[in-house]
Amino acid sequence: MLIAASVVAIIAGSVAVVLLTLRLPWPQRVHWLVATNALGCWGAPSAPITMREVFVVDVWTEGCRLNVVVRTSGSPPSDTTLVLAETPPLTTSAQVARWRAAGTSLLLVSDGSGRVSLHGPTRAVCGLRVPGAASSPTQSIPGDDAAPGTRQEVTPWPTA
Repeated sequence: MLIAASVVAIIAGSVAVVLLTLRLPWPQRVHWLVATNALGCWGAPSAPITMREVFVVDVWTEGCRLNVVVRTSGSPPSDTTLVLAETPPLTTSAQVARWRAAGTSLLLVSDGSGRVSLHGPTRAVCGLRVPGAASSPTQSIPGDDAAPGTRQEVTPWPTA
């Protein structure tokens, strides 16, 4: 009986923590997700994922391709990563441009093979990739816990 009560209490506590974190303001929720992922609180997925807080530095279209330059929160301005979407919907470009204009903190989720997604307060942009990223899930994309000086540096697109 005591074991069953303990299990119920653990489950109720876990549900309460999850529900309370959903009520956090967006920037604090991003911090919580990054921290719990770093601590391994999400278990051991079949393909390891990394999460980091980023800000959009630049966004532009080139033909049918959307180019987005992001910078990890707390990193120097030159520490940026380029992510691409090959044929995004028009709403995707507009959404990323709004995030840039507002300075919204985003959650970048990477599966380690170069596929990434950007998550904002009300919407996610999926189907992005990092050009030239590792093809093995055991390697990381530029900016994911890379050694100093090994992150991909991208000069922002010139504006008129």
